Amino acid sequence: MAERARSDTIQLKPRMKEPLRAKLEAAAEAKGVSLNAEMVHRLESSFLDEDAGDREFGGRQLHALFGLFGNAAVLIEQQTGRACFQDWDTWVAVQAAWRGLGVRFGARPSKKYLKMLSESVAGVADISRPPPKDAPPAVWKAHLAELDKKLLSMKSYYRYQEEERAQMAIGEEMAAALLPEQSKKEG
Repeated sequence: MAERARSDTIQLKPRMKEPLRAKLEAAAEAKGVSLNAEMVHRLESSFLDEDAGDREFGGRQLHALFGLFGNAAVLIEQQTGRACFQDWDTWVAVQAAWRGLGVRFGARPSKKYLKMLSESVAGVADISRPPPKDAPPAVWKAHLAELDKKLLSMKSYYRYQEEERAQMAIGEEMAAALLPEQSKKEG
């Protein structure tokens, strides 16, 4: 098939249910345009709306994620029969759904973070039990060296957590800047 020029007009024969065709025809008559012009206008508008949404929400991925957040809230509200901004239990369920979506679609922890976490937790119970009092000095020395190693690993992990908390504080400051009136009420 030969490639078409962008200026080419292509004839399509879309299939649709009668109620939709009737709505399109009524809208076309109300505007004084042809059925074809109304269909083309509505199709073009859907792409413009999509592009505007992508720009407004920070890109296609974030736009899609926020759409999922909204859909999750609506489904939970339908299930509970209560609005999430007016009912605490519904709000908690919506937040849990959002966290689940964030975990599923968000960035994963780095290998460095996971390694620090596993190293800081691994063997804590073992090093908390000292060797017997009559153990030879070499055993005590090895135990103290292992204890130092574990403590250093834990310090690295906690330092990483401090950096993560600093990033969260930046996010909270951004949220406060975006919603200044809400921040004043809370403060």
